[in-house]
Amino acid sequence: MIKIYGLREVGQEEIRYVGKTINPQNRLRGHLGQKEVNAGHKKKTWVSECEEKQVKIEIVILEECDPSIASAREAFWIDDCIRRGYRLTNSNRVAQQTQAYIDW
Repeated sequence: MIKIYGLREVGQEEIRYVGKTINPQNRLRGHLGQKEVNAGHKKKTWVSECEEKQVKIEIVILEECDPSIASAREAFWIDDCIRRGYRLTNSNRVAQQTQAYIDW
């Protein structure tokens, strides 16, 4: 099973990033350790800002699903977060792909 997950600051409801993985804790470590690569990316900027403020980031499982529908479900959750007004740090390319799943 694939896990659709969100990243957020501990104690906050707002999801700041949506992704998919088979191993959530390894994926979280990967996100937190990527600060130097593609430094202009919104997610990495957010992670760096959290570190500077000494705010921890946590991973929350939004859904578990079959691999055959994981991309569609990830897009669904991105769209859901956008509808809630969350300030996602996903790339524009990923966010644009969600338009095909708005009514799913």
